[in-house]
Amino acid sequence: MTGWHDFLRGRRTRRSAERDGGDYERKAEDDAVDGPSGRDRSTHPRSDGHQQEPANAQQRSNQSDCKDGAEHSDVIHDFGFETMHGGYSLVLSAIAAMVLAVVNLVEPGHMQLEHVFGGLLGYFIGVLACFALDRRLHRRKRAIPVLDPFGTGRQALMVVAIVFCVLGGEAGLAGWIALSALVLGSMADGAWLSLVAGRRGVGLWGALRALQVSVPTAQQRHWAALFGEKRR
Repeated sequence: MTGWHDFLRGRRTRRSAERDGGDYERKAEDDAVDGPSGRDRSTHPRSDGHQQEPANAQQRSNQSDCKDGAEHSDVIHDFGFETMHGGYSLVLSAIAAMVLAVVNLVEPGHMQLEHVFGGLLGYFIGVLACFALDRRLHRRKRAIPVLDPFGTGRQALMVVAIVFCVLGGEAGLAGWIALSALVLGSMADGAWLSLVAGRRGVGLWGALRALQVSVPTAQQRHWAALFGEKRR
């Protein structure tokens, strides 16, 4: 019986040694550079140095993109929007006045001549009134949005007036639509001139001179912000 016990005890000892040796060999293979498991230390999850470097590069790239986007946004919003839109608004009002005059010539009798001159005089009065009102609000540190800031309402009214004039619509309707565009322009122009005057610390005539001088420069800066300085 003692012999059988010694024999069985020897077999268990050999099995334990083989199991421990196999575990040690597998661990050694896993820790090797190119072990049987096919894992390289350079790509192993424990090799933090190689993974942090691409992550840091990506983070720096994202930060650079955000910075470039912020600078581009600052350039777009820093070209003098009141100068550009104010000058464009004055041009649209001049076109509305010409449309009113042309409609009166094409369809005489539908609008009296005094209506046309009254509309032009009302335009200048409206500009002065809106300018004074907005300047008063600005002195109180208040401001209201500019009416028809991009001129889309006036453009639509002028297109409708021209269509009615060409197609022969209702009697005198084209002229009154053109007059409405001119009245709308007086309110927008007064607001833009007030904004230009307030930002530059000048009066009405100073705002008009500032628009005359600054509009080409503002358009060039706007073009550069949209397309880039190197674009031809």
